[in-house]
Amino acid sequence: MKSEQAFITKASGEKELFSSEKLKRSLSNAGTRSELVDDMVSYIERGLREGMTTDEIHKSALVLLNERAELVAVKYNLRKAVMQLGPDGFPFERLVGEILKSQGYKVKIGQMLQGECIEHEVDVLAEKDHKHIFVEAKFHNKQGIKTDLKTTLYVQSRFEDIVKARENHTRKFAQQPKIHKGWLITNTKLTAKAKEYGRCKGLVLIGWNYPQKGNLQDLITKAGIHPLTCLSLINYKQKKELLNAGALLCRDLRNKHGFLSNIGFDKNKIDRVMREIDYVCGLTV
Repeated sequence: MKSEQAFITKASGEKELFSSEKLKRSLSNAGTRSELVDDMVSYIERGLREGMTTDEIHKSALVLLNERAELVAVKYNLRKAVMQLGPDGFPFERLVGEILKSQGYKVKIGQMLQGECIEHEVDVLAEKDHKHIFVEAKFHNKQGIKTDLKTTLYVQSRFEDIVKARENHTRKFAQQPKIHKGWLITNTKLTAKAKEYGRCKGLVLIGWNYPQKGNLQDLITKAGIHPLTCLSLINYKQKKELLNAGALLCRDLRNKHGFLSNIGFDKNKIDRVMREIDYVCGLTV
């Protein structure tokens, strides 16, 4: 079957024509060498069949990546690694906070701010250059879910309620920071209506692949803020133990080896994890 004629099934259940260019971009963004990208796309095209799911294509790519470049496979799996931070959204809020810190913001997690109507818990409150931003960190732990218009309406209404409290009752809320901007950061894609509404209201939207530059994937890879769930040498149960112990990022494990020794890793295993961390976080190639 010719690849340009094959319809594949996305995680959401939608059908779309297979795009070799889209697959090439995904592999390139993972750090795959250009000469390997073409070989991998050809390999996947040869095994392509009508109705094949994006997850099956993803697994096929990982098989070949593991055969030819094991550590590149870790980067290619970044999106799933972020989803493994769940099931609750608190580790994702912490991840968003670390990303903003890397951009020079002072960050507080889970702050309570009074709105004109009700009190609100703010996922991430960030401040830089005497300006504060309100950040809603919307986390999903399943593929195929999109952040939709209802979510952007909800975030904008909360932002406006907090702003009005300060504007209309200056004396009463003088000690509360003045919020200058509302942000929504999510680990999924955004629907077209969500983007349209966000642009209209001036709400800053950051999704997994939106905007084209400065999306969540870009922010994580450029800052080296990789969650420890990226690592292939640590199993799922061990990752949960580390998250519960307060570790979040690859660099947390590098800076404090005690996290790994506490879950039973010996010196040889820790050394292997350190080498993987150096590559994943972009410290060495």
